Amino acid sequence: MKSVKLISVALLMGMPVFGQVINEGFESGNLQGWQINSINCGVVSSDEVSSNTGSFCGYICENGGAFEQKISVVEDAEYTLLFFAKNSSVLNSDIKLQIFDVSHSDNLIEEKDVLSNDYWTENRLSVEIPSGTSLLRLKWLKGADDNMFYLDDVAFGVNTDVLTGSTKGRISLFPNPTAGNFRIKSPEPVKKCSLFSLKGEKIKEADVPEEKNVFVNFSDVSPGVYLLKIGTAHNVSIVKLNIVR
Repeated sequence: MKSVKLISVALLMGMPVFGQVINEGFESGNLQGWQINSINCGVVSSDEVSSNTGSFCGYICENGGAFEQKISVVEDAEYTLLFFAKNSSVLNSDIKLQIFDVSHSDNLIEEKDVLSNDYWTENRLSVEIPSGTSLLRLKWLKGADDNMFYLDDVAFGVNTDVLTGSTKGRISLFPNPTAGNFRIKSPEPVKKCSLFSLKGEKIKEADVPEEKNVFVNFSDVSPGVYLLKIGTAHNVSIVKLNIVR
């Protein structure tokens, strides 16, 4: 089974669409949306600890603990994970980011060291989603030591306009914005065309002929911004689609 791949930000392609800003629970002053496995985790206001942005950030105290989030994803797409981390002192802490493939028996598929200092430090990673994967579990884990660990501004979004594979030609989509009807031109015959929400939820799949120039009718879809996944024999392209009325 192909695993999720994490690569450095220098290799990122496309523009991330952060449809899943997953620290919203912090800014509400509670842990809404987060799963924790310890009483040593919580939310602290900027009156007590300076957050990266906003009024709150998450914390794991000296005794250790973990934050977790489950995230819907589009298979074969590339995502960017962005977050900021901070320690309470200059002492080093062993903090891990673990990624589990919930779609395949919740297997641990990657573990990375979190970059963290006594000031807010940006962590940005690219995550390639394998075929057949629709749900990930992200876990920030800290063991017991003399540091408090703080987490803020966590966002996860798909990279749009990314072509993978051997074909160098570019897929075009027009009009966009659209009332729901649009045409796809591709250097290879289009085999699949699927519509997803920004949170990775599948909305609809078009019945397209395997041709290089195809017409798609999504006029029954509500107005909004979506992710359009276009597949050919050798490539997958993720495009931001804006449906307006």
